[in-house]
Amino acid sequence: MAITIRTEPMYITKQNYLDFSGIDLALELQGANYDNPSDMVDTFIVRLEEWALSYLFMKFGTSTTYPTDDDDVAIFDADAFSLGLLHQIDYLRRNGDLSIQAVSQGKVLAPNAYMVWKNAGMCNLAHKRTERLGYWV
Repeated sequence: MAITIRTEPMYITKQNYLDFSGIDLALELQGANYDNPSDMVDTFIVRLEEWALSYLFMKFGTSTTYPTDDDDVAIFDADAFSLGLLHQIDYLRRNGDLSIQAVSQGKVLAPNAYMVWKNAGMCNLAHKRTERLGYWV
């Protein structure tokens, strides 16, 4: 199985965050542990986008692959997703990436991102889990 890793953001840019917050991510991320400092902002944003897409799919069944209004699938709203990402960046800047810390004392998802995504209908469904029974059952 080959893993495809995106290198370019799909939903937000450095400029979007600058317009939203007045903070330049290139300056904010200076001194961080990136081996390729010329690409650090895009790397940061792509990792955030991928994490958020995976989180929304895991928790709520929200997927970009199924942007329908069926009862079984949460609707994906790209504009709301982008706004939620901007809030998530604020949260990460303030709290660090709690999803990769050994001991997490807070929520991994920014409350403001959750609010935007919930209002857009992206956090309103819990997908149906299919349980595989093991041989021992």
